[in-house]
Amino acid sequence: MPPISRRNLLVIATSAAGLGGVLAPESASASASVTATAPTIPATAEPKQSDAIALEASAVQSLGDHAPRPVGASVTLTGYLHDQPGGPVTGSFYSLGTVLSLPQRGDNSHATVETQVLSFDEGTARAGTITGSGLVRHDGSGHFTVTGGTGRFSGVRGSYTTTLHPNSGGRGTGAFSIVLT
Repeated sequence: MPPISRRNLLVIATSAAGLGGVLAPESASASASVTATAPTIPATAEPKQSDAIALEASAVQSLGDHAPRPVGASVTLTGYLHDQPGGPVTGSFYSLGTVLSLPQRGDNSHATVETQVLSFDEGTARAGTITGSGLVRHDGSGHFTVTGGTGRFSGVRGSYTTTLHPNSGGRGTGAFSIVLT
């Protein structure tokens, strides 16, 4: 059931008061009591605070054949997540995408469309997962929409940006900047 707006509440209360007057015209106080007992809705709701999360990524690598991939090919990235540079591993990420375009001279168009899962280890302050879907450019920068989550992140919404620099030896780096609402 959708939430009741102030306008709809007033329409309902006014209709109930009018209907009360038609059904029981002898009692004007009855219709007044109907409108007096209607719940009030504050004019402005408190804005929900955002939760900003900054993460570092290490051991970022592209899995599979390391030759240039043609349009339509799959791309898989993995790596570890850290709350701070050089800090302990607090989770991992997995990214699966499809190549949309190949780099051209001076071109930084969208390279892949990706789905990512950021998985935070049990026993950490962020135990759970965040899933996202977005586009990544040839320079490694990406913009994602949060599509869901589990654990602490169940029902979250938001967006995040990434900068990932994978390499075949598993020594790539990256960063995630997440804003949850």
